Amino acid sequence: MKKKNNNKWKKNNISLNMFILLILLPVIIYFVAINLIYPRKYKDIVEQAASIYNVDPNLIYAVIKQESNFNKDAVSSAGAKGLMQIIDPTAKQMARRIDSIDDKNYDVFDPYTNIHIGTKYLSYLIKYFYGNYYLAIIAYTAGMGRVDTWLEAEYNEYTDYTKLLENIKYNETKTYFEKVLNYYNIYTKLYN
Repeated sequence: MKKKNNNKWKKNNISLNMFILLILLPVIIYFVAINLIYPRKYKDIVEQAASIYNVDPNLIYAVIKQESNFNKDAVSSAGAKGLMQIIDPTAKQMARRIDSIDDKNYDVFDPYTNIHIGTKYLSYLIKYFYGNYYLAIIAYTAGMGRVDTWLEAEYNEYTDYTKLLENIKYNETKTYFEKVLNYYNIYTKLYN
């Protein structure tokens, strides 16, 4: 009699385990897929840079995702390098402003250096455009001089950026902006 009860308990236990596995498996697959598609690689560095330069870490992840898809060795056809795709003049200018980076001897492919330089530049652009993330994102790819020119020629005020966004002159810039903004929203929803 005892053996019969023991077998029944084993069958119930197996059924319960299968039921739990069937419920948890999609959740596990979802979280693994999310971490593969929208990773937070270099999390410690990103969070440190975000804190130092007062930039939302989700924006940093969004820029890295768009710029290099987390490939620290990426180089663009325009010569932009590393995770955040920094061009040499910007790297040199921002490295001078960061105490923890030797501005004479730095490696822009080093994740710490690249993320700090890129985040410092993002912070600079956000401040330059009076806290406007949209204009900062556009300037990150198109250049702040070009955004200034667009604002002066077309709209004459920093506050009237909605028309600028609707009328970005270069498809590449518009696509870049839309992708970074989309990634930013996704990172914010997933990880906040």
